[in-house]
Amino acid sequence: MKRIMTLLLALTMLAGLAVSAALAETIHAPGQASRPSGTESGALISWEGFSARLLRYEIEKNREGDTRLYLYTRVVNDTDRTISMDARNITADGVRIMGSGIMKTAPHSDSGEDSLRHFSLWARSENKEEGRNAILNARTLAMQIELRDSDTMETLVRQEVTLDLRSLEGTTEIETPRPTATPKPRPTPEPTPDNRAPAYTPASTDYKTLTEKSRGQAVKDLQQRLWDLNYYANKINGVYEDTTAIAVMSFCTQNGLYIQGDATPEMQELLYSSRAEYYREPWIPVMLGPKFRWRVHGDADVAAIYPMIVNRSPSRTVLGVELYYYYTDVWGERYVGSNGTPLLRRATLQKTMKPGDYYSSEQVLASPYSWINTVYIGINKIVFDDGEIRTADNIQYIGYPMRN
Repeated sequence: MKRIMTLLLALTMLAGLAVSAALAETIHAPGQASRPSGTESGALISWEGFSARLLRYEIEKNREGDTRLYLYTRVVNDTDRTISMDARNITADGVRIMGSGIMKTAPHSDSGEDSLRHFSLWARSENKEEGRNAILNARTLAMQIELRDSDTMETLVRQEVTLDLRSLEGTTEIETPRPTATPKPRPTPEPTPDNRAPAYTPASTDYKTLTEKSRGQAVKDLQQRLWDLNYYANKINGVYEDTTAIAVMSFCTQNGLYIQGDATPEMQELLYSSRAEYYREPWIPVMLGPKFRWRVHGDADVAAIYPMIVNRSPSRTVLGVELYYYYTDVWGERYVGSNGTPLLRRATLQKTMKPGDYYSSEQVLASPYSWINTVYIGINKIVFDDGEIRTADNIQYIGYPMRN
């Protein structure tokens, strides 16, 4: 009997080992989880005539160590809606990172392979070093893609996506030099084929300078083109308002033109050409606006200035902005401080700015007012509502005359 029990126990153990071995064949080792269908082909999402497919990626790293991952995507929208895509809950090889989506894909449009749209991903402030390393060495990305109707803000669908970057064409670690902070105009950059828009023909090619007093078809064409390139998100009504001027300044900034709120013939010629670039969210997505107010404090030789601040980010809220500013006289000479060096002042403005918000900032003091002809203002750094702080690689100063 004892021998029989021993034999039965041995058979039971052997059966258990066989079951364990069978189970082991279906359990994936850590870090080697099975990928959903479509991962290797770059498929992001498909919904009722709307589809997005990742074709290639690019990793940028500047000398300060700040790193961005751009996902270049072909977007086809065969619906009657204008649709935006948001990327949420993003991880690179299991490490949480941040990202922005692709805004406003027009109805019945196809970006094609020559005008790819892109997602932008970056490290979170609370684990920045870990996030940077994850981006630089990323093999697998996981995220939730949400489609929204851009007009009604209705959520259309959410979908969990996993991407294998190893199956895609990619470029890693593009070193971008840190330029000196000077107010010199930038040269016009050569647009990259992946971010270049097809040409657009307006009703009239006899371009005239458009300002806040302008109305009519020329303004409508301007707004439509800026809307198509994602610089403008308001009504196409043919009225040149603050939002139009802000979009013009944003376009000029990215496309290397002199930064101003008026749409000059030079600006329009580039805007409608195939050299115009789609909006690409910059490292500092906050900019100075076209309007500038000031007032003199009674008999004191001091002026209070109120520059317009604009949050261009489509997805992030800003809590504060640090400005640098200096003055020049009628001859263009910098004001010199008591120590004999050109004066550079600093001001911190605290204001909650949701995506797309703009406002005339709190007052910044400038003195001696009697000496000042032009105030030059630039944005040095910003802080987001999640605590992330960003400092500008190159401060772009805008001159505001105080004698007009």
